[in-house]
Amino acid sequence: MSSVNEIDVIKEIDISLSKIEDEDARNRILTWVNSKYLKSPQIQQLPVTIIDQPIAAAQEKTKIAKSSNGKSKSARKTTFSIVKEISLRPDGVKSFKEFVKEKDPKSDQEKCLVAVYYLKMNLNIENIDANYVFTCFKDAGWRTPANLTTTLTVLSSQKGWVDTSSLKSIVLTNLGEDYVEHDLPAKGKNEL
Repeated sequence: MSSVNEIDVIKEIDISLSKIEDEDARNRILTWVNSKYLKSPQIQQLPVTIIDQPIAAAQEKTKIAKSSNGKSKSARKTTFSIVKEISLRPDGVKSFKEFVKEKDPKSDQEKCLVAVYYLKMNLNIENIDANYVFTCFKDAGWRTPANLTTTLTVLSSQKGWVDTSSLKSIVLTNLGEDYVEHDLPAKGKNEL
């Protein structure tokens, strides 16, 4: 039996999952994989250089597909839109930008969490999806993660701050609520 290269397996998983357009189906698959193969509920994120560079090369191969007449066409990419029905500067409530300034999130995961927290706790929105989070990123002037859906899914599986079992209704967990309320902004070494 030959040994299997870890990077090759990651590439194959990435290629297979990128072909599934239904985000809920992709999330169910990832949840099943985590429950079957993950020994510990907390997993460490692998360094970008280990995963992203080989995967980027594999993705580049799958991005361009040949049509029947031989001309290339781009693969379908998930796009998000601004939710126009919400105001991130509501009367009587701290604006999203003010809330961001107060909490000072650093990573994309913290930014996603702050967005979900604000939408749920300050605006009382029940069915938060990636478009709502995207709207918050645009309002704050943040660069949107390369794959916002994946960032949200990782936020759920690695941190447990949100529940993304339905990406059409992202749920803020108690862990996420506590993190925003008690751990943001991050305390400096001198403040500990």
